[in-house]
Amino acid sequence: MPENHIKMKTSLIFSTVLLLFSVGCKPQQYTIDDLPDNQIVFGKGGGIAGAVDTYTLLDNGQLFHTSSLTRKNKELKNIGKKEAKACFDEMAGLKLSEIDFDHPGNMYYFLEEVKEGA
Repeated sequence: MPENHIKMKTSLIFSTVLLLFSVGCKPQQYTIDDLPDNQIVFGKGGGIAGAVDTYTLLDNGQLFHTSSLTRKNKELKNIGKKEAKACFDEMAGLKLSEIDFDHPGNMYYFLEEVKEGA
């Protein structure tokens, strides 16, 4: 067999394996209508308009924004899996369920951990 034919065949096989590997390792992507069980939900609301801005962070780094005024959902720039993991680790360390916090006002802010089975 000619040497060029062997190189081309090897290159084709390598490219195919690389393509299959990259497709198989792509992290799961979600939509706002189909979210996983583990999330960090945060935002703010109130004021004169009573508007609520909600952000939802997923452990794969996806970030979504929902506005009660426009009633639109939007996927924001992915923050990356490493940064998302740091946020989830920090959230676990806060132990929010142990904190009694009630400070009424015109504006409010919220931070919620959504877990599988909870």
